[in-house]
Amino acid sequence: MTSRYPLVLLLILNFVFAGLLSAQTAKPERPPEVYDASVPKATFTEVRYGDHERHVLDFWKAESNVPTPVAFVIHGGGWSGGSKERLHRFADANALLEAGISVVAINYRYVPQAVEAGISPPVKAPLHDAARALQFIRSKAAEWGLDKERIGAAGGSAGACSSLWLAFHDDLADPSSADPVARESSRLWCAAVNGAQTSLDPKQMKEWTPNSRYGGHAFGLGKFASFLAGRESILPWIAEYSPYALVTKDDPPVYLIYSRPPALGRDEKDPTHTANFGVKLQEHCQRIGVSAELVYPDAPGVRHASPTDYLIATLTKDKADSESGFVSLFNGKDLTGWEGASGLWKVEDGVVVGTCEGPGEPSHNTFLVWQDGIVKDFELRATMRLVGDNNSGIQYRSRALPEVGPYAISGYQCDAHPAIEHTGMTYEEKGRGIFGLNGKNVMLDPDGERWLLSEHEPVKADLSQWTTYSIVARGNYLVHRVNGEVTSELIDHDEKGRALEGLLAIQLHSGNPYRVEIKDLRLRVIDDAEILPFDPAMLPKGAKKIERPRTTNPQGVGPIRSK
Repeated sequence: MTSRYPLVLLLILNFVFAGLLSAQTAKPERPPEVYDASVPKATFTEVRYGDHERHVLDFWKAESNVPTPVAFVIHGGGWSGGSKERLHRFADANALLEAGISVVAINYRYVPQAVEAGISPPVKAPLHDAARALQFIRSKAAEWGLDKERIGAAGGSAGACSSLWLAFHDDLADPSSADPVARESSRLWCAAVNGAQTSLDPKQMKEWTPNSRYGGHAFGLGKFASFLAGRESILPWIAEYSPYALVTKDDPPVYLIYSRPPALGRDEKDPTHTANFGVKLQEHCQRIGVSAELVYPDAPGVRHASPTDYLIATLTKDKADSESGFVSLFNGKDLTGWEGASGLWKVEDGVVVGTCEGPGEPSHNTFLVWQDGIVKDFELRATMRLVGDNNSGIQYRSRALPEVGPYAISGYQCDAHPAIEHTGMTYEEKGRGIFGLNGKNVMLDPDGERWLLSEHEPVKADLSQWTTYSIVARGNYLVHRVNGEVTSELIDHDEKGRALEGLLAIQLHSGNPYRVEIKDLRLRVIDDAEILPFDPAMLPKGAKKIERPRTTNPQGVGPIRSK
């Protein structure tokens, strides 16, 4: 009988040898990326902003006694690799923190993960992840001490393209959402990017740089030849996801830097990161009226040497800077451009002052009315304080009521009221009354009925100190903020009652003696915004019909004085 042991031994040796050979030829797993030694320790790490494993971000808090601007950094890697730990490639965290700017670095889903999940086009995943992370950061503003308005994006390559997409895309905020993060804005104050692809249109890319080879994977079309051949079938996607296609005159300023000079119409050594992208976007922005600073070796007119320099200059600059699009409505000297009741208004030490001497002086609520136009879709920012127990407000989209008295007004008002429930509420003077108290987001249906969509903790502010107010009016969607925090939102579907344009004014309330003081009143006109349609099916879960809110504090927080 022949022994089988030599055969068994041979099989065992063959198996062991194959295992050793496999171990020698297999690619070792890539170790996880870590931050460069120059990057300081983060305040918070691996903070989740969504459900996916890559929905995480790290946060560095700048030391400050006031809300800080934010540098929002999106890593590169072709939307197919890379991580937030590449932060140092795109921004100098130390310099930003020293300038009082907090820093965020995010991860997001890759294009291959989007393909696996059936997301179409695949690029939607990383772009919308970036928007969601930005909205999440805004939702943390009160907790982390952040300025919700002054958020600038930075990134390289695909992260740069994502940053420009955020800068130029319309706001993705959903004011009727039950999710408080989704209600936050996805807009930016600025963007400063490195090696950006400014277009995802293969025809444009081919014209600018003949040997272009990037972008097909963003739309599931693989190599560039297939991308170009399939262009006609994806034009709606290009219109939605290509930064170049999204630019409008109300967009924030941007900064673009490239490592080599442009060579339009010629093959490039690195066609994916060519300065040709920057030249064509800058030309496009200049035609539309958006500021775009372009930097490359020997570029003319360079004002900022790096994205970090630009972020520091732009995020900390005076809000009156012309690039932001805001115009001051007071000259700081007199009441030129304004008109109000004689003897009640004056300018004192560069501050506009309205004075109520007490009951009967004035006899009715009176207003200082802006004479240089009407307001429609806009953003307004003001700094005010109240001296005495009474209230004021910023009137907008309003109309005069001569039958009530001189300088009487009816219309929307952002209430400057010391009673916490009224601070920054949405209200209509001499009209439909209170819509949403501080902390309430309300919708009016076509019949004028009030619906409470959501609520949050009221914003607390001491109005006897200088307090900042912000009003954003886009179509029938109104948002009020106090010290950077949303106090109340209103969606007005009541076509018979609402106003889409009208007068701008400051209120001097009758009754208890007090002074209202105003400075830094600035206005930015917004392109005509769409009117949000009414759809009962879109009401968030938990929305409920409410009665018109009433007040027990019609003037201030104390008793009403009599004559």
